[in-house]
Amino acid sequence: MDLTRRSTEVVGELLRAMAETVTNYHPTVGRTSLRIEGLIQGTACFPGGTGLWRGKRNGGPLPEYFPETSVMFVGHNFDSERGYTISLERGGEAEGVFWTRLLRMLDAAHLEPDACFFSNALMGLKPGKATGHMPSVPEYKKQCESFLKRQVEIVRPSAVVALGAQATRYVSKINGVHVQLLHPGDRCLSSLATRDERLVAEGSKLRGFLDSLDDRLLAVATPEVCPADAQREQHMASAVREKEQMTRKTINNVTGTDAWGFRIGSRNSFLMQTLEQGGKSKEEIRLEFVHQFPASAGKSTFPVFFTDVIRTFGSASVSRCVRIESDERGQLHLDPERARQVKAAVAAGILGEINALKSNFPKKKQQALDAIVEKFHAPRK
Repeated sequence: MDLTRRSTEVVGELLRAMAETVTNYHPTVGRTSLRIEGLIQGTACFPGGTGLWRGKRNGGPLPEYFPETSVMFVGHNFDSERGYTISLERGGEAEGVFWTRLLRMLDAAHLEPDACFFSNALMGLKPGKATGHMPSVPEYKKQCESFLKRQVEIVRPSAVVALGAQATRYVSKINGVHVQLLHPGDRCLSSLATRDERLVAEGSKLRGFLDSLDDRLLAVATPEVCPADAQREQHMASAVREKEQMTRKTINNVTGTDAWGFRIGSRNSFLMQTLEQGGKSKEEIRLEFVHQFPASAGKSTFPVFFTDVIRTFGSASVSRCVRIESDERGQLHLDPERARQVKAAVAAGILGEINALKSNFPKKKQQALDAIVEKFHAPRK
């Protein structure tokens, strides 16, 4: 698999596939451009824009390379003809309500927007308002369904997220796992008093979903020990084949995880590795973090990590109940015995059982959590 695909090549392939697959539009439905230079030149969902994060400012540059194993977000439809025209003139949509709320979800999920692809299930532009029923003709929705599957094949996401119930009806027809989140324009987000709490809860739900994918892949990659050598070899060979089959499925093509249960290459994994190595102050770690993940500069990501990672298992998506200590020079390190206990619990599958509870962070059922923590002999506080 090519891990350095240029954005122009991938988006161009998407546009060509859309033109070939979706041909039956209602007479009142408008069309978006079939050329990259004719799309919104800034952050905007596909097909009105490139579907890539191009910053909050209008006219942001197109990333040179397309994000591999990205998280793919799917809405119902892009916008109205009028909205598309306005966004073309502005050169982006990131300052609007949709993106402001979606970015809050991503921040709560500890997921960078430049590691995502944002698209829609239905192609074309609605007449009138962007919300409501999309005018249709025979074969139109089937063609959009076919193209959505083709989008996934081209994008090669690690996971698919449906924004709202309408998008879920299309995403659920794709072979593979997905999760449904609130659409940023959902009415339940109208109340200012509860909006941020709901957005954070949706972000935590997304983080739990992504973590569960990593646990599933690890479970396949780590077969149980069999008593007989021949049986063990057969069992391992079967597990390897199953893992290869999962990897070939685009929708499950997730990256590996480290000993702490964080995705390799992620911000959390980077911070845990740095803490485990020790010998650096918090400020030195912060500077390295910002250099490694420049998109996180100015965000609350760094301090939130240090607050959440020391919390007990299940109280937050990042919580690992580690103990961070500081020496006389202000250099940080992890308590080695606590670190050993935590990694042993993660290796034994504690995260999978926590994520399987039918409630979201930070409202996991305490009694069930306590039982899981005790079962895996994990530290409590």
